[in-house]
Amino acid sequence: MLIVYLLNLGFILLVMTGLWTLSIPRRDPSFIDSVWPLGFVLLAVSSALLAGWPLFGSSLVLPLVTLWGLRLATHLFLRWRKEGLDRRYADLMAKAPGGRVHLFNLVAVFLLQGSLLWLVALPVQHAV
Repeated sequence: MLIVYLLNLGFILLVMTGLWTLSIPRRDPSFIDSVWPLGFVLLAVSSALLAGWPLFGSSLVLPLVTLWGLRLATHLFLRWRKEGLDRRYADLMAKAPGGRVHLFNLVAVFLLQGSLLWLVALPVQHAV
């Protein structure tokens, strides 16, 4: 199971790095909030595939995590589209050391959130 966790960590950090590249031209990393719940879905599916799907846990956890993730992601995405740049992220970017906003966003927003997502999703990864 350790190999599944490590592969998932690499996978989610790669996904977050890709999303970071999308935030550069937008100058707005706050869309990441709507991606967070989808990360749980990605990690659940990845875990199931890596562990030899279909497993009993997969048949219970995957649909529930997917429903929750899609519902929350939709809500947060629509809020972001309506309200635009989240003030919390604007405040963070204003404090970026040396004006290196994009590098700061990569480390303090995307990679940090990816790592925390992986950690918080460990029970989901294990259950699948």
